[in-house]
Amino acid sequence: RKRGRAASTVDELGGTASEIVSFIRTDARAVAREQGPSQTQLKSALTSSFEPAWPRVSAEAAASIVSGIARECSSSSAGARRPAGIVVGLRATSRAVKRGEIRVVVAASELQPPLLLAQLAVHAHAAGAHLAVLPSTAAALGQPLGLLRAAVLGLQSRVFDEAHALVRLVLAVPPPQPCWLQCCASRLRERAREAERMPPAVLSEPGGAAE
Repeated sequence: RKRGRAASTVDELGGTASEIVSFIRTDARAVAREQGPSQTQLKSALTSSFEPAWPRVSAEAAASIVSGIARECSSSSAGARRPAGIVVGLRATSRAVKRGEIRVVVAASELQPPLLLAQLAVHAHAAGAHLAVLPSTAAALGQPLGLLRAAVLGLQSRVFDEAHALVRLVLAVPPPQPCWLQCCASRLRERAREAERMPPAVLSEPGGAAE
């Protein structure tokens, strides 16, 4: 026997609604959530002191790079909006930078929190990739690719060589060179050398130390 459709409203239940829903207490009150610090204010308090000062880039230079990305997209084969060799997004670009696949990185200065952009700068500096922080929005970077937002773009070395017109435009932008960036990059290199010197048995044991 085929079962009927389940009722979705009180009116569809039929009968006396007061008898059906009499178990609902009239004195029930919503449980008040504990008041906590505002997430926006907390992020602002944590990142304001750590926000690095990026090199100033003129609006003309930023517009030239965005136009170069648009030309690269328009000249791609089969009318693809995202040509080969362009990595989109902070997470994907960071992974490609760590693997040594990225030649230059283009990022929007509005990326929040600024600590994420600072971390990308550290990894790009350690991998030898050129980072250009443009005074533009993520919407402006994503528009040539047909995306609403694209805060970070990476150009892969296998597709974009140093003689490429778009790469030359990005290389003309001064890279960030603050003291904290050099210190963090040197620390990353030291940790990599320490990991290479450790025997495999030590690396496999969490918290192990060489004797």
